[in-house]
Amino acid sequence: MNRFFLLLLFTNLFAQVPDNYYDSANGLDGETLRSALHDIIDNHDSKSYSSLWTHFQSTDQKSNGKVWDMYSDIPGGTPPYEYTFITNQCGNYGGEGDCYNREHSWPKSWFNEAAPMNTDLFHLYPTDGYTNGMRSNLPFGEVSSASWTSQNGSKKGTMDAYGFSGTVFEPIDAYKGDFARTYFYMSTRYYNEDGSWDNNEMVNGADLKSWAVDMLLDWHEADSVSQKEIDRNDAVYDIQNNRNPYIDHPEWVACVWAECETGTENIPPTAFAGQNQTVLIGAIVYLDASASNDSDGSISSYLWEQITGEAVTLSTYNGEFSSFTAPTISTSLTFKLTVTDNEDGTDSDTVTIYISETLEGDLFFSEYAEGSNENRYLEIYNPTNETIDLTNYGFPSVGNSPTNVGEYEYWNDFPTNATIAPNQVYMIAHPDADATILNQADMTHQYLSNGNDGYALVFGNESNYYIVDWLGDWNGDPGDGWDVAGVENGTLNHTLVRKPHVLSGNLSWTSSAGTNTDNSEWTVYEQDTWDYLGFHAIDILKTNQTTFPLEFRLLNIFPNPFNPTTTIKYSVETRQIMSLRIYDITGQLRETLIDGFIESGSHTIQWNASNQPNGIYFVRLQVQGHSQNQKIILLK
Repeated sequence: MNRFFLLLLFTNLFAQVPDNYYDSANGLDGETLRSALHDIIDNHDSKSYSSLWTHFQSTDQKSNGKVWDMYSDIPGGTPPYEYTFITNQCGNYGGEGDCYNREHSWPKSWFNEAAPMNTDLFHLYPTDGYTNGMRSNLPFGEVSSASWTSQNGSKKGTMDAYGFSGTVFEPIDAYKGDFARTYFYMSTRYYNEDGSWDNNEMVNGADLKSWAVDMLLDWHEADSVSQKEIDRNDAVYDIQNNRNPYIDHPEWVACVWAECETGTENIPPTAFAGQNQTVLIGAIVYLDASASNDSDGSISSYLWEQITGEAVTLSTYNGEFSSFTAPTISTSLTFKLTVTDNEDGTDSDTVTIYISETLEGDLFFSEYAEGSNENRYLEIYNPTNETIDLTNYGFPSVGNSPTNVGEYEYWNDFPTNATIAPNQVYMIAHPDADATILNQADMTHQYLSNGNDGYALVFGNESNYYIVDWLGDWNGDPGDGWDVAGVENGTLNHTLVRKPHVLSGNLSWTSSAGTNTDNSEWTVYEQDTWDYLGFHAIDILKTNQTTFPLEFRLLNIFPNPFNPTTTIKYSVETRQIMSLRIYDITGQLRETLIDGFIESGSHTIQWNASNQPNGIYFVRLQVQGHSQNQKIILLK
């Protein structure tokens, strides 16, 4: 009979199992596991036979203080009688209900009444004396024809099942699992220590006969580990310093006597459909499931479904990446991502795409400092021509150990009525920072980064937002800090200033940080460098300008995702020197498509990525020190 048991693993949460108690048994099965468990629980502290009366008060006491006798108890009902400790111990009995005694559930004649089995509490229980006498040294079994029945329903009689015929004793169903795990304990504790033990209808020494194994496996499965057993296991451990492993780990019963589940129960995958986005009408929108993961296997399939909003056509419904063209009206669309792992486990997530005539969220982090003492600050720059209401934004963060990797841990708001003027900075400082910093600060915040805390600048609220820019990430502690521009731990004990050409936030911290001074969007300065407090370098370029003339635009890139070519559209208002370059997600330059004078008007150029690997790339259009970026995805 094949059996796969994963029984009540949650019970281990309640058992007081010592740390590392079972380390030597983990990962084993069969006789190897049985042998390892024997070595763990061997040589317990043997007690005297007379002390059992006292120990029962710790191991077998009901919540009402009475004796817990499995031959008279009726779980959930009223027992026919109950015993008081010491007062009602046997003694003499003439019938059921007279007194309780010390039953060897594995009869002592089977091991010749020898020590330490004679006082091993794991198979000794307080039971009604008369019922114990009726059972005598009979094997446990399932009675087909009863010759005697106790007041709680325990029976003595003949059995004809599991290939065995003979006289047996059958406890009630509620306690069959208890006795099954008792027998599995005895067969393990005295493994290879049974040379003088009895051979009878149920056992050969400490080994259970095959019919008994089959029956006890069924009892174990049908009557799972109870809180009574868990508490008793802990109490016996306190007395004789060993445990019943089949109460702590019920799944090990199958591992020794049947077929062990070869691995742990499959952990379903985690779907991540990406952060909510706001895009312009008519834009190419990409859906990215690449952050989805499976902790104990791999993701075998992806499924995208549109569940709300004006219908659009997805480039693919069953790929890791998909894309569509945004409608020409302001609206919102919601998509559901379902991922399936290699064990057919599934998980789903949704993402909402907001379609707008204008984009909010043009702000970005322009400066960061992790200085000495509490000299810490963040600066945010507004490159637009409009005053922006910061109460529509937040700067949520993650400390060293996020509860959910990739999600914020702390939501941080801006003060009521906080705004940021065109081409100006808004500064967040630690309240104990130097006066030089505080004189420029627009607000104070107690919990600024010590080098390894990640911040995002977001538009929206705690439950509905999209990310505008990153400083670090929300994936957990990077160590002392993140590397920036090739500087090890650049976010620790340094000041970071965004380069003048950066005109918008970057949704990839990896790309923003870069790997060297050339491809990073940041310049890294020594600690306590405050030369750029209160302004951003772009302001210098705009000294004599009331507005910044946007003389170039990176337009739609299609197809996206693509294989192997895509068409890039761009426009310039006047004849300009410009560059058009392709970077990978690490910030490495992959190809320069244009570098020189371009005539005014709209233009197109194709990029052939035949020689590039699959992945995410960034198209960067740069004019006069200013740039625009778009993300593209190569799928071969």
